[in-house]
Amino acid sequence: MISQAAPRVLFFSPLIAEVLMPLEELADAAVFDAERDSEERLRALSEGVDAIVCIGQHRVDAARLDMFPALRLVAALGVGHEGIDLEAARARGVAVTNSPGTNAPDVAELAVSLWLASRRGLVGGDRIVRSGGWTGLGRPLRRAAYADRVAIAGMGAIGQEIASRVAGLGGREIAWWGRRLRPEIDWRFCPDLRDLAAWADTLFVALPGGDETRHLVDAAVLKALGPRGLVVNVGRGSVIDEAALVAALGDGSLGGAALDVYEVEPFDGASMAGLDNVLLSPHIGGATQEAVARLRATTFASVRALRSGRPIPNRLA
Repeated sequence: MISQAAPRVLFFSPLIAEVLMPLEELADAAVFDAERDSEERLRALSEGVDAIVCIGQHRVDAARLDMFPALRLVAALGVGHEGIDLEAARARGVAVTNSPGTNAPDVAELAVSLWLASRRGLVGGDRIVRSGGWTGLGRPLRRAAYADRVAIAGMGAIGQEIASRVAGLGGREIAWWGRRLRPEIDWRFCPDLRDLAAWADTLFVALPGGDETRHLVDAAVLKALGPRGLVVNVGRGSVIDEAALVAALGDGSLGGAALDVYEVEPFDGASMAGLDNVLLSPHIGGATQEAVARLRATTFASVRALRSGRPIPNRLA
């Protein structure tokens, strides 16, 4: 049971609390709903809190850090941390950690699933059969996924997991773009994202959010990908210019999209409701039992290290 009195750990989401509780070390935790609760409620919950558990998009800036005089740790679930002001935390002596790689295979699995489902028209096929519309053997020919030239924007843990899965499914040509060259990566590096999109049939987006990556996949990149091209986004919704994406899908200058992340979440689907060339998923890339078990272990390790005075793992600040 979660106590509301003088919590020591504050979850920034009811879902995070549901995933991580119960745990003896967090038995005195409380929950702040970052999507709905007011700043007044946050301030009311701040007394005695020494650790915040959140996700990378949650806003943990200087003003919010100042609400927590006892705060010593901000633990971000997953690899992203774009909403956390690292400099402000460092200046206040607050450690910031993340959980790199904990859900990478799971997110990559979903990315490849979205790719396969889009290329082979699985959702539309399911609808045809369920509706009784399968009346003959004549069916439109779809493109085989293994025939695609595959581009990956972002070759971190998730990007590498995507590449290995694509290769394992018979993908013959794989190339990538990232913000820095990584000589240890065997796949071909392309220094220009637009050129990479022009070469590719499918572009996987596995980039973190934040100002540096906002709208990197813009109208020009989508146009370069072209009317037969597919973009699959499992990184952050902010990486793709969503208005440009809707326009490109609508006028046919982009062949299709498969999305697990959106600029604003939860996404109501209204802007894409009439588009048959998009496959939508409710940000479930890391929503597996196995990924959650790894997230638990990483988060608990950070909290235990804080309480025991040991070095905190995966420290960013």
